[in-house]
Amino acid sequence: MSKRLKNYPDPNLVISKYGADALRMYLINSPVVRAESLKFQEKGVLGVVKEVFLPWYNAFRFFMQNVSRKGEFVPDMAKVVTSTNPTDVWIQALTQGLIKYVHEEMSAYRLYTVMPALVSYINQLTNWYVRLNRDRLKGSEGSEKDTDLALQVLYNVLLDVTQLMAPFTPFITEFFYQHLRKLQPSYSERVDGGGISNPVKAGKSDSVHFLKLPMYDESRLNENVVHAMSTLQNVVELARTCREKRNISLRTPIKSLTIILRNPSAHLLDQLNGPLRGYILSELNAWDINIVGKEVEVS
Repeated sequence: MSKRLKNYPDPNLVISKYGADALRMYLINSPVVRAESLKFQEKGVLGVVKEVFLPWYNAFRFFMQNVSRKGEFVPDMAKVVTSTNPTDVWIQALTQGLIKYVHEEMSAYRLYTVMPALVSYINQLTNWYVRLNRDRLKGSEGSEKDTDLALQVLYNVLLDVTQLMAPFTPFITEFFYQHLRKLQPSYSERVDGGGISNPVKAGKSDSVHFLKLPMYDESRLNENVVHAMSTLQNVVELARTCREKRNISLRTPIKSLTIILRNPSAHLLDQLNGPLRGYILSELNAWDINIVGKEVEVS
């Protein structure tokens, strides 16, 4: 990028077209942060909008729509930590692991490792958690209590990631926070005469930028669940690839699916054969799955 050669678009035009947050995120997630050269590409800024901001906003909007449809909603951390739904446990473990990782990396001034982790998390939240729990969140599956539990978990992780992303994307996170804080029972338009409110608790603070980064909850870290969910995602993606190669539409149910896992742990087998089994069957439109440990076991 050279001022003399003008080999980059006018930053003001880029900001006007895509927003300041998209440009910030593109540059933070580029070789520039490691003091390396960058060939600026406007399509990279557009990619941030399409691949990060739009899915993130859609997840936020989906949450707000379902809270509005539900009527009364009061965030309750006690409900969040007691959830036994496998995807709830997973997204909480993933979120707490992310918070821990961000603190460690930022303390070491490794900004270039933080942004890829945040982008990856947004993908996991929007493309997996929200999608797998769409019916639960809408209230069209299970009890009202289970719907409330799913909304509680989604609210909690949305608030956490909003606080984590605030230093990097200050404008969109402030937009999210101003809507999320209204659901807090302690929310009020003006606190103590309109001065800066308590910077400790979300909902009491007038801005996300008055809050400190959230601290991770070690009791919700769970590497086994994160690994099991990662395996589920690999299974789903590989199985869909196999369907495409054989020109079998995802709408066409298959009678049985064989999953080969090399040296699987007992916990992984319990998860895939237990609470995660239904998600695999649903995602792949299969009637049954068979998990084996060696290729020779497949006839």
